Amino acid sequence: MRSFYFITVVAVLFFMVSCGDDGKKVQSYPDEDSVAAGDDDAADETVSDLDSVENDADDTAENDGTDEEADEDAPDLCAEKECPEHSQCVVVEDEAFCKCDEGYHPTNGQCISDTEMTQIGDFTLTFKGPINATNDPSAIVPGEGDAEFTYFDEEFTFTVLHIDNGTIKIDFPFASGVQEGLVTATWIDKLSLTPKFFAINVPDNLAAGTDIDFVENQVYALYGDLSYEGSTVGISCIRAVSGEALLDIVELTDSQIEVSAEGNLIDPVYATELGYNLPEVCAD
Repeated sequence: MRSFYFITVVAVLFFMVSCGDDGKKVQSYPDEDSVAAGDDDAADETVSDLDSVENDADDTAENDGTDEEADEDAPDLCAEKECPEHSQCVVVEDEAFCKCDEGYHPTNGQCISDTEMTQIGDFTLTFKGPINATNDPSAIVPGEGDAEFTYFDEEFTFTVLHIDNGTIKIDFPFASGVQEGLVTATWIDKLSLTPKFFAINVPDNLAAGTDIDFVENQVYALYGDLSYEGSTVGISCIRAVSGEALLDIVELTDSQIEVSAEGNLIDPVYATELGYNLPEVCAD
């Protein structure tokens, strides 16, 4: 069982993530008197019933021809629809869309296996700076460093970002200490209605050293989206979580952290199979 927490601040911005660990059909039958009384009537109705069946057959044949002609004229909505591997085109209410096969889920326009580890990117990062204990954005002291990563072959670099728009004043990246014994360094791409974040969570009891295994030492990196609720910003969804990765610690004290790391990013749906209890996974 593994657990981790992620915290950052933008106008009292706080994130916390924890990881844990036919019906039967009843057939009714008529009674014997009803059956006996109905025998003569049933015989009388046999001819008319057959005539009705024949008429229905004729109508059906005529209608089938009409329907076939209509079907031939109707456009094939899936004809020009391109779907990713492990999916198929389906039409619902005159609209064509791609549906992932059973055992797969949509991620970034692709269909990814629910039960296999899928590497969807990689990352490198460096961070050096003070560990903040305040929730006041204007009092936060930033650090320095970059988070460079790929996500489905798209390259990103989250770097130093200064925000001062009269309402919010804060600088990224910065590190914060949390009560659960982790230090979190956080980057965002920009201040917008749908900002993206990248963060690394380092247990504060680790000693300086190199090639520290992420999984064995409960170190985590996350990439995802943020959402606003009034003055508070929280995690909207997760797009990637670190898999195999290594951490180098130059300094880690109560007040200062200097680290670098590199590794791969994996699909967060599969990460839940490894015991991670993550926020909602992004489906687009």
